[in-house]
Amino acid sequence: MKIKPKIYAELLLESIDKKSDTKKIAANFWNLLQKNKQYKELPKILTELESLYAEKTGAKIAYIQSGKNLSDTELADTKTKLEKSTGKKIIVKFEHKDITGLVAKIDGQIIDLSVESKISKLRQSLQN
Repeated sequence: MKIKPKIYAELLLESIDKKSDTKKIAANFWNLLQKNKQYKELPKILTELESLYAEKTGAKIAYIQSGKNLSDTELADTKTKLEKSTGKKIIVKFEHKDITGLVAKIDGQIIDLSVESKISKLRQSLQN
C-alpha cells in the first residue's frame, strides 16, 4: 500500500523536536522511503511538511521569484520586510526565474515588482 505524501509529512513533523537527532531521523526516513519504493515522492513530502510546519507555527510561506540570485542578506531583508507587512513569521521559498525584478506570493496574494508588470500597467494607463 502506498502511503500518501501528507501522511509521511505528518509523521515526520511529529518525530522532529528540539531534542531529536535529526540526522538519524533523516537517515531512517530515507531508508523507509527506499524500502517502500516512494523515494521519488520526497519533493511532495517536503512541500507538505513545510505547509504543515507553517500551519502549526502560524507562519506563512512566501514564494519569491527574482531575475537574479539573491544573496542571503537580500533574502533575509526581504523576509524581514514581508514579516513586518504581514505581521506573521515568514518561510521563504526562493526561485530564480527569467524575469526582471521580483515577484512574491503569499496566501494567494501576489506582490509583483517586476519590470514587465510596471510596463504593462504603464501601457494600460496610456491606453485609457
